[in-house]
Amino acid sequence: MEQSGMDYSKFLEEARLAVIKEAELRKQEEELGVQEAERRQELMAEEQSLKDNIERTVQNRRKELSDNFDDEIARERDAVKRAQSKKERAKNIGKQERIAAESAPIEEEMAETGRRLRELFRKQQVPGIFRSKLYYALYWPQHFGEWMQILLFVALLFVALPCGIYFLALPDSLRHIPALVLIYIADIVLIGGIYTVIGTQSKLRYLEPLKEGRRMRNEIAEKGRELRRVKRSIQRDKSDEPYNLGDFDNEIAAAEQRLEATQQKKAEALRIFDAETADKIAEELRGEAATRVNQKKSEYEVAQHALTEVGKERQAAALRLAEQYEPMLGKEFMTAEKIAALKDIMENGTVTNLAEAIARYRDRQES
Repeated sequence: MEQSGMDYSKFLEEARLAVIKEAELRKQEEELGVQEAERRQELMAEEQSLKDNIERTVQNRRKELSDNFDDEIARERDAVKRAQSKKERAKNIGKQERIAAESAPIEEEMAETGRRLRELFRKQQVPGIFRSKLYYALYWPQHFGEWMQILLFVALLFVALPCGIYFLALPDSLRHIPALVLIYIADIVLIGGIYTVIGTQSKLRYLEPLKEGRRMRNEIAEKGRELRRVKRSIQRDKSDEPYNLGDFDNEIAAAEQRLEATQQKKAEALRIFDAETADKIAEELRGEAATRVNQKKSEYEVAQHALTEVGKERQAAALRLAEQYEPMLGKEFMTAEKIAALKDIMENGTVTNLAEAIARYRDRQES
């Protein structure tokens, strides 16, 4: 039915179609939104893959370059160490030869004093035992080492020996304090007596040769200390001058120069790599991946453009609904089903306008 010249059936049909169209565009926009997101993710993944490949390749190539130089540097360091070891061995040999040369006169003097000592005792018919180190340590001690020998002698013969007899030789039935006292008394009497007799008899019969022997032994001991001082002095001497090591120094200097030159070459090669080569590698990899990246970019741009266009259409359709149909029908009736119901009422009922059709629709819904 018509009122005020308005064709409500046509109006409602156009509204229904407009609502359907807007719904279709909204659904299409949602689908295109999903596709656009997928294409965007694919493009980002391809770009990230390219970035990772560039970083990984540049890092590997730089490491290979550095490792090659490191191998050469390690060989040069080994050459330096070998040259230093050769010099050290030559210096040690030189020290041993110097020690032998400077020790020879002292050792000869010590040997000569020893020969004179033996000759003296032979002429005086003094038994050889009385020129031994042990005899002079026990009966004519003058040096720290000899006093230590006396202490050891006392510990062995007057402590260890009695205890050994008491704990190891005696049966359990005889192990008591009086037995230990008797062992100590016997030990002191026997060992002390022997010590006293030897000392007294030797000095009574050979006093002058023994005194001269003491003097000669002191002379030998002093020469021994002098010999040790010479050896220590030579061992502690840090100077290379006495050993003619110039050839070894030249070899070490040449090896160190080669090492330094290799290290400088490495630094320069890495500088050039970082400043130039890395960019060239990246550019090469970008060129290899350009087809794939451009394809993904094109697919994304197509999806983005389609989404934009459909979005514009859907927005225009929504605005058209809001401007042309919603004011007449109200938001409640902006669905294809309700508009179709209103159209049916208008065509088959007795209503004369939209307000009556809406009221009739609501009455049907309530009944």
